Amino acid sequence: MVIEDDYDSEYRFCDRPLEPLQSLDRSGRVLYVGSFSKTMLPILRIGFLVAPASLQPALRSAKQLTDWHSGFPTQAALARFIDEGLLARHVRKTTREYAARHELIVATLERDFADWLRPVPSAAGLKCMSLQRVDTDRTDEALALARAAREGARNSPARVIAMLSVRQALTHAARGDVGDCERLLADAERAIDRADGEETPAWATYFDQAEYCAQVAASYRLLGRHRATDRWLGQALTLQPDERSRDRATCLIWHAGSVLNLGEVERACSLVGQAAPDIKAARSARVLTRLTNLHSKLMQHRTEPAVEALGEQVRGLLAQTP
Repeated sequence: MVIEDDYDSEYRFCDRPLEPLQSLDRSGRVLYVGSFSKTMLPILRIGFLVAPASLQPALRSAKQLTDWHSGFPTQAALARFIDEGLLARHVRKTTREYAARHELIVATLERDFADWLRPVPSAAGLKCMSLQRVDTDRTDEALALARAAREGARNSPARVIAMLSVRQALTHAARGDVGDCERLLADAERAIDRADGEETPAWATYFDQAEYCAQVAASYRLLGRHRATDRWLGQALTLQPDERSRDRATCLIWHAGSVLNLGEVERACSLVGQAAPDIKAARSARVLTRLTNLHSKLMQHRTEPAVEALGEQVRGLLAQTP
């Protein structure tokens, strides 16, 4: 028997709500439970359970044994509210409102807290989560947090272990601890290799193969290992979905910087050109800051034809307002 607790599927901001597992059940093996605490009011204290016919008599008996005092007037009013289509209209309206709030919170985090926090992409639910960035001026604090998080997650799914191992590796890379960084990256690789065979909590699903490759590249970038950075960023870009404009723009700018450090000026310019559509779509102040820093380095090679040709395009990108 599977108990499906569908607690936030009504609020999905980028696409239609996902169909519940219960709608696919043809064998009477899924119990579908939920409440109206998020869609309506927590004070209602009303939930629901959709059960297979074979279990309904037993569930009715259990209900009568444990609780004789259901709020019948409130339930009747809510049932009428649903029957008249008012709940569906309410959910559509609140979805638009919560989507706007979600967008505002994420935009504020990216604009005002980008040096400390990295929002985790999410498309559903009444929550936003952010990860602490490695702060090169506070690496002792960052390392203590990373170690504590990884130690507390020893029995977590493999994807979570991989994510936290890379997080600690990034902190060591920022400190120049090469041995510790490489040891943790090896741990992360072993964990990510078995992650697809294990269930992953929803909040960690963003750490897919593309994100893993990008974070490994970021570690090597901090260590100044440009060949390894080039290789891992190439893998990340191959795997990165088109809709992740901000992540793709960041990877392409980092990639351009890494090959520039290898002396490949023309290739660096080509990568910036490839990044232009994603930079425009992302409308991110942090991405534009990265582009500004890279452009300053490219201007050291201003006599190169590729740099001269790229100049006007970069100025146009930097002129846009996030």
